[in-house]
Amino acid sequence: MAEKYAPAAYPVADAKRCAFIDWALDRFSGVMYADAAKTIYPVLGYVSAPEDQAAAGKTCTENLQEFAKVFLKEKFIGGDKPSIADYRVAPFFFCYAHPQLKEVSCVEVPNRIKQFNKDFAEACSASGLMSVAGGYALKEMLDAKAGSPADMLTVSGIQETVNAALDFVMEIADAFKDKVTAGSGKVEIHGAPGSMNCMGPILIAKHAGCGDMVQCIPGVDTQKPEFLAMNPFHAVPLLKDGDFCL
Repeated sequence: MAEKYAPAAYPVADAKRCAFIDWALDRFSGVMYADAAKTIYPVLGYVSAPEDQAAAGKTCTENLQEFAKVFLKEKFIGGDKPSIADYRVAPFFFCYAHPQLKEVSCVEVPNRIKQFNKDFAEACSASGLMSVAGGYALKEMLDAKAGSPADMLTVSGIQETVNAALDFVMEIADAFKDKVTAGSGKVEIHGAPGSMNCMGPILIAKHAGCGDMVQCIPGVDTQKPEFLAMNPFHAVPLLKDGDFCL
C-alpha cells in the first residue's frame, strides 16, 4: 500500500532507509510485540496478566529505551516523515503512554517515546482515531479500564475484564454493523479501531487518502464466508485493493 499510495513511507529508491525500516519492523515484531502481550493486553482484558507483572513491565521499559536509542535518532524511523515502521509502532507507543500502563503494568515510558507520540500525532492527520472512535478508540478503551490494579489482577478481576472484552466485541459489532467509513480512495482496511494491529494500516490509508476502514470484528466478522474468501486465516487487518487481498 505504501509503495503504491504513500511512497514516502517506504522510499524504495533509498535502499539504506528501507533496510533500516525493515530492521525496525523486525525488531518490533520479533521482540517487542511480546512485551505488548504482557503489558497492554492484560489491561484491555484480552489476556491474563503475567505471573510477575513488575518484571514484565521492567523488560518492556528497557526494550522501549533500546528501541528509541537505535531507531529514533531522527524524528521518525523514516527520518523527517513517518515510515511504515512508524505507523506500525505508533498505536502501541500511544497505549504505553496511557496512565493505566504505568499503574497496572509497571511500564515507565521513556521521554523519547513520549516525544515520538507528540510528533506522530502532528504528522498523521488521522491520529485522532486512536483517541476518539465512539467509545471504541484505544484511549477510550483504556480509560474505561481505570481501577485498582490490585482488584484487576485478582482472579475475579481478570474474569471481569475477560467478560468485558467479550461484551466489547459484541457491542462494537452492533455499533459498526455494515459500516464503511468515508474515504477518498478505494483501498479497504478491514479491522477495528480498538486493535493496535489494525490501526497502523488504517492510519496510513486515511492519512494518504487512498482508502479507509471497513469494520471487521475478530471472532465475529472474520468467521463469515465473504471474509474467509479474502483471508482464510480468520485474521485482521486485511487489505483489499480492487481484486487484490492481503
